[in-house]
Amino acid sequence: MDRQPMYQTHPRSLAALLDVGGRDPNFWLPEELKDVLRHQLQAPLLFDLKTVDREIRAAAHGPGSRPGRERPTPARATEDVPPASFGDLLQHPRPPLELLRLTKEFAKASDSRSDNPLPPEVATVLYYAAILVALMRHGRRITALSDEQLLGGLDWVLQQPWLDGRTRDLFAAGRADLESAGQCR
Repeated sequence: MDRQPMYQTHPRSLAALLDVGGRDPNFWLPEELKDVLRHQLQAPLLFDLKTVDREIRAAAHGPGSRPGRERPTPARATEDVPPASFGDLLQHPRPPLELLRLTKEFAKASDSRSDNPLPPEVATVLYYAAILVALMRHGRRITALSDEQLLGGLDWVLQQPWLDGRTRDLFAAGRADLESAGQCR
């Protein structure tokens, strides 16, 4: 048995040992999840838009583009003012597709990290929201999930009692649109 001094033990491990109530430190109450989702939707998009623009600019200049004239990049393609928060991004009528991709990757990475910056449930909502909004507003699929997996994820999100009304409405409308358009069966 490996014995290490208490001061070298990870604080989370100590907290679990000292928790006489036995609550799993990764367990979040519905009210907490609702608060975390609300906070995350209000959080500013911290993606470096200039870096995103530079990376996309090279790909945006394809055959037929004139030198010296830039095509609008996804970060600047919507009214010259990119969405300021995750909530703005998801509610925007033409959100930058690259920001939706980055949001999906952020959520996916958050869900798989052991030091989750977000509860897995909230990361999952952001993940499916970015995929759904890309389909709804751009007609583009930014996931390799099958239709069955995607609909299962949307259904999971809609079953969450802690989901705010605006996000629930987005998912319900998106799911209905996808079924009626035949994009997901």
